[in-house]
Amino acid sequence: MVTWVELEGGFFGLIADQGTRYDPLNLTEEYQENGIKVQVTARLCKECASIHTWG
Repeated sequence: MVTWVELEGGFFGLIADQGTRYDPLNLTEEYQENGIKVQVTARLCKECASIHTWG
């Protein structure tokens, strides 16, 4: 599910059905809607850093 997170100025995050939280790097504008369910294929980026202390 896409969720709006009110940290560091706000951003969209993803919460999996199991509760795992993800900080997407390139969530397109069409999916930036709080509360919608999406199905994604993703690749974890272990070398990436972010100011978001959430995912």
